[in-house]
Amino acid sequence: MRFAVMGLVMATSALGQVPSADIEQVWLDPAARGSMMVGTGKTLDELDFRFGVAAFYTSNNLRSGSSSLLVDRLGFQVFGALGVTRWLELGANVPVVASQQGPAQYGIGSAGVGNPFLHAKAAVLDDSHLVTMGVALAVGIPIGSGPALGNGGLEVAPKLQLGKAFEQWQWGAEVGVLYRPPVAIDAANTVGSQVWLAGTVTSLSATGPRAEASARVHVSLSGGYAGAEAQLGVRLPLGAVEFFASAGPGFGGEPSTPSLRVYLGFALANTP
Repeated sequence: MRFAVMGLVMATSALGQVPSADIEQVWLDPAARGSMMVGTGKTLDELDFRFGVAAFYTSNNLRSGSSSLLVDRLGFQVFGALGVTRWLELGANVPVVASQQGPAQYGIGSAGVGNPFLHAKAAVLDDSHLVTMGVALAVGIPIGSGPALGNGGLEVAPKLQLGKAFEQWQWGAEVGVLYRPPVAIDAANTVGSQVWLAGTVTSLSATGPRAEASARVHVSLSGGYAGAEAQLGVRLPLGAVEFFASAGPGFGGEPSTPSLRVYLGFALANTP
């Protein structure tokens, strides 16, 4: 492992410092009609809303094999969504890095703001059809903190979602493309565009706890490595407030896939 770390450090040193890049690739779904991260194609009804805050922790970002330049990353995401019409939903997600540590000589900021993402989702097929379907577009505005690895330029992420709800459970699936300018982290690792496929299965309950499992695989379009992440979560509604937690491992996907991702937060909504 010592030689792997030295190799990553030497490659990065050749560039002078770690360049500005957004190393995030997973964002919470503001409306969370499916799981916390994967939708089912459904949108919030007209004037329904959901907003909240989630703390997050990731381990071993900026990985190259078994080494990492960013071992621990702590922060939170502020999110919200509003049903504008029966079929149109708008939302936003603002990630904030509260604490992270990397070698000082590479200029990694200890805290900062990530690119804010604006979301729009349109429902194409509702529950009266065999499956629900929706199309969504997220745009990352490049005003985040570059030194904190929260801004690599303009980001655009269109996606297609499908799902089906039954009496006590539902499934959802989505395919999407994340476009962002490629940024070389070191001689062998690039953060850039990717195409992803994700799926989820969740239990359904308006008053009791909800369990969920989600998985996401992605393939780099910028010469990087394919990777996968999985999450197990639980959501507990208490009146208008919902508390939630989720955690799971990551595999491959160097350099932007962490080996562990954890969320803990709450949301306020005017509909179950």
